[in-house]
Amino acid sequence: MKIALHNILFLLRWLLFHALFWLVAFGVSRLIFIGLNSNLAVDADLCDLALSLCCGLVFDLSIVGYLSLAFCAVVVLVGTWCRLSKLLKIFGTISGILSSIIVALLPANAVIYRFLGSHFDALTLSKIQDFGEILNSIECWVLIGYVVVAVSIVLGNIALHRSLLGFVDDATDDCPKTPWSIATQAFLALLIGAAMIVPIRGSFSSESLSLKRAEISENQFVNHATINPVWNFFYSFNNEIVSDENLKND
Repeated sequence: MKIALHNILFLLRWLLFHALFWLVAFGVSRLIFIGLNSNLAVDADLCDLALSLCCGLVFDLSIVGYLSLAFCAVVVLVGTWCRLSKLLKIFGTISGILSSIIVALLPANAVIYRFLGSHFDALTLSKIQDFGEILNSIECWVLIGYVVVAVSIVLGNIALHRSLLGFVDDATDDCPKTPWSIATQAFLALLIGAAMIVPIRGSFSSESLSLKRAEISENQFVNHATINPVWNFFYSFNNEIVSDENLKND
């Protein structure tokens, strides 16, 4: 029982630290998005831009919910029989893969938006022939900034992972697991995973999170700034009307 509770507390600590890390990363990326497209933000009200940072949290939390659900699934599938130190290595590998995907999308989206006026999504992929022209048009300082942001996110994720190593109790880690502790750990991980449905859906209601939640202003750029690029990218593959097309002015 002690081992199960120790591992679940570690999972909760891991999820909390990673949630805060990605919420900060998403917030900073939203500011970079607004800064790179400042010519479009000129007509936007400052209060609306500030509101986009707050309302965008619901989309950010949805991505955090998906990430947390993935970690809970790992605990149920393999964490019930392997040591916490090995589980941490698995977490680190998965976190590295997921952060690489996010790193590829966040800065690239801000750059692509400058040229296409829409987020990077399934529709944008159909215009892949335009990417060469976009790359040739990007200023050197933008490319350097892209690398700096991407590397910063990766290094920050690595630093977070290493800091969490200090929470592993070697004495508890070496203790053999009993069937009761395995069942308890799996059950608690399932409960935490089930709770992630709320941030994933964006509310306690039966309605799933959609682009309608981003319609907070008459200024279309403010609405686009509210959307999380990572959420938007995957959302666009599951809808007939793709991504920003839902937010076009009539």
